Amino acid sequence: SLDKRHYGGAYPPRDLEPPPVGANAAACWLVQAWNEGIDADPDWPASNAFGTIGWRRECSNEAKMRAHPVASLLLGSKWSWAGIVPGLEFESWCAVKTPWSAGKWGLQTQSRTCDAQCVQHSFWLEFSGALHSLTLSSDGRALDSTRIGDGEKVALVRQ
Repeated sequence: SLDKRHYGGAYPPRDLEPPPVGANAAACWLVQAWNEGIDADPDWPASNAFGTIGWRRECSNEAKMRAHPVASLLLGSKWSWAGIVPGLEFESWCAVKTPWSAGKWGLQTQSRTCDAQCVQHSFWLEFSGALHSLTLSSDGRALDSTRIGDGEKVALVRQ
């Protein structure tokens, strides 16, 4: 969405995805106006933000998560967050627990920063009002988190 909380300190990225079918005409106009404005500025900065990809951060359904080869490895797992234990726990197919607040997670279906292979190992995570992009290592023992907005990176280790 174009909600200011999805960007933090980042600019919206170029080529914002249009609203879903059936959205209010005002939303369609607003996204078109943003895209025209961004395109008109040759100095528009690059952004780590997801932009309107997905529009809403809704949890993926349980059947889809169970069928996903990587998501199924995360359920019930616990991770240190930048050395903080307990850090992150994947409690259910949607819910996570952190020392800071409860949150939610889901499949990342596309990315502005990695290819299709990378997306298969990537997830979104939202807690304490911040959105993160998580990527699982090939051996399944580490997660890399990038906070959307300011790009802060944090390493997580499976406990």
